[in-house]
Amino acid sequence: MDQYVKRGWGLTIDWSKIKQLLESNICATLQGRISLNLTNYRSNNKREPESRFWISLDKKDIFSISKLKWLREWQEVRKELLADRDVNANLDVYDQAEEILKNRGFYYLDDVEKSLRDYLSTPFDDALQSRNMIIKGLTMIDRRLGKRRLISITLLPNEFDFVIKMYKIRCESEEIEPHEYAIDCV
Repeated sequence: MDQYVKRGWGLTIDWSKIKQLLESNICATLQGRISLNLTNYRSNNKREPESRFWISLDKKDIFSISKLKWLREWQEVRKELLADRDVNANLDVYDQAEEILKNRGFYYLDDVEKSLRDYLSTPFDDALQSRNMIIKGLTMIDRRLGKRRLISITLLPNEFDFVIKMYKIRCESEEIEPHEYAIDCV
């Protein structure tokens, strides 16, 4: 099934082309081992169809996010926020719940798709400093990240688990010992 995503001024690029562009940026030691996948499942009712994005290494899922999983988490966070507030002051609870989930590393699938498109157009140095976990995580396995720079990377103590995981995968593929902090994480 072809998936279409918006880019730029309303132009559409199908998922297979975006996947090809993303996977062409993967470093040589991980080429053919890492796969990025996106699928939409049909819905028989009027609800939004379930969608899923996942990354696999050697055909094993290492990262997965779906609309249904995100919606469950969002509902829980929203309930917690509403319990702590006056009912009349809940106008921004929806946005706050979404922001809390992003800070925890849960992205809505539409945000993941946007992040993937943004990654393709973001200069490498900016992507390496990004606070978007998808962009920064993909940067860890990017072919433009050389061994010397990989060795010099210091991950922050509050770094997303996904970024640390991608960093460790890249270090292992390059036969580089990851920093002590990254070894203790995840």
